[in-house]
Amino acid sequence: MPKTIKTKDGIVLNNIPDEVTDDEIKARIAAIRGGSVQASAPASGASSVVRPDGREYDPNDPTVGMSGTQKFLAGAGKGMTDLVRGAGQMIGVVSDEDIAASRQRDAPLMNTGAGMAGNIAGNVAATIPAMLVPGAATVRGAAAIGAGIGALAPISEDESRLGNAGIGAAGGAAGGAVAKGLSRVLNPQTGASVKQMIAEGVTPTPGQTLGGAFRRTEEAAKSIPFIGEGIRKAEAKGIQDFNRAALNRVLSPIGKKSTAIGNEGVEQARNFVSSSYDDALKSLKRVDIDTPFSNQLARISGMTQTLPDDIQRQFNNIMTTQVTDKLTPAGTMSAEQFKTVTSEIGKLAQGYKGATNSFDQNQLGDALFAVRKSLMDLAGRMNPSAKEAIGKADKAYAQLLRVENAASKAQDGIFMPSQLATAARQMDKSSRKVSSAQGKALMQDFSQQGRDVLSNTLPNSGTADRAIIGGLALGGGYLVDPTLAAAALVTRGAYTSPAQKAISALLTKRPELARSLGGMAQGLMAPAGAAGGAMTQGGR
Repeated sequence: MPKTIKTKDGIVLNNIPDEVTDDEIKARIAAIRGGSVQASAPASGASSVVRPDGREYDPNDPTVGMSGTQKFLAGAGKGMTDLVRGAGQMIGVVSDEDIAASRQRDAPLMNTGAGMAGNIAGNVAATIPAMLVPGAATVRGAAAIGAGIGALAPISEDESRLGNAGIGAAGGAAGGAVAKGLSRVLNPQTGASVKQMIAEGVTPTPGQTLGGAFRRTEEAAKSIPFIGEGIRKAEAKGIQDFNRAALNRVLSPIGKKSTAIGNEGVEQARNFVSSSYDDALKSLKRVDIDTPFSNQLARISGMTQTLPDDIQRQFNNIMTTQVTDKLTPAGTMSAEQFKTVTSEIGKLAQGYKGATNSFDQNQLGDALFAVRKSLMDLAGRMNPSAKEAIGKADKAYAQLLRVENAASKAQDGIFMPSQLATAARQMDKSSRKVSSAQGKALMQDFSQQGRDVLSNTLPNSGTADRAIIGGLALGGGYLVDPTLAAAALVTRGAYTSPAQKAISALLTKRPELARSLGGMAQGLMAPAGAAGGAMTQGGR
């Protein structure tokens, strides 16, 4: 029957089996008095020992007396050597008995937090070469590393190497996903189009900002009563912001800002541009037709010779009524007459260019735009001090034409980014639309960014997504489940204008330190995968 021995100096040995000899007990007491306790101490059967300070411990526990650092380092060593043992077991170099013995020996160490942490660190360190493989710093790469750790882990008779690999893959994927999520929180990878839209004063919805699965979820959620209405209103607000930003881009060369959108905003922009021409030409007293203008007009007229006869006649009639008939016998034109001529030719050019799909009439519109440009160049030569102001007004006017074209095809003049993109391409005057093909047509970059961010499309029809999310929301009903109703209120609140701006700022603006940490977190996906894979093995 086990016995307990207590010495005069306070050492207590509990539960000493009968087979332990007196010599073994004396040796054990001497070892305790000397302050050293060895794993192979003579009193190997003793289940616990109480030292003079009252602490009780298992005399067979190899971690007794080890500091936290020592346990961590021991665990790290186990993590690295276990992978070698597992590989040896696979090829028959290490026996199942050796694996079982090492597990039993290391069990006390793996029951400590420091030992387990060291074991995970050792697994991570052992897989560093695998982390250098391209693609390792992805969720899939992290899953592969976790699977590798699981496959190489030593196994007992009742364990499956394939099963360990599967569990390791799941743990690795989870670790990689956590690192990726942390990276996106610290340093959201919003697209360049999103950043540009926000810089232009457009506030996208959270889904439009984040894109991907977030965007698809938001699109699907539009079918949910109350929440969907908030999302649609926020999207409509984004389109209004886009229209205002487009008008402000039109007016930026002349230093003006739009205070309205739609038909009213377009009219306001035209008045601003017209006033800018008036200001630029204010000091112009008269215009004298010079040789460069005559040569340019002859060249433009020659270009129309390839067009049908009726188009040529239209061009010649316009030149006669709008230019020649307005000149004095000396070949001059008053400043007021000049303003009228350039305005009328511009309107005609826009009409032929934008109001028809006829190729020939589009060509006539291009020719009239060229005539107007030549007239403005003539004014710049007549009054060099106004040349810069005329150039700015010209740029604003050219952009205004694209916006007017888009607004003319939209209800109430509120146009979609796709309509502006069509107008930009349609009014591209480069040969064979080369500028459009290269993405360099006027207003094309802005309209494309709007399409990237604000277009309401799903990769699929969204029916399945809407059915799932709608079912989750409506299954219990807002009135039946107060928690669901509260969640709906919070979600709807996220799509109010103040919340939208706050969320956009939160998702796109970060201190430099946070961005740096986010980059580091992205780089930790592979190590996180190794850690996740090691954790699933439980330090066995």
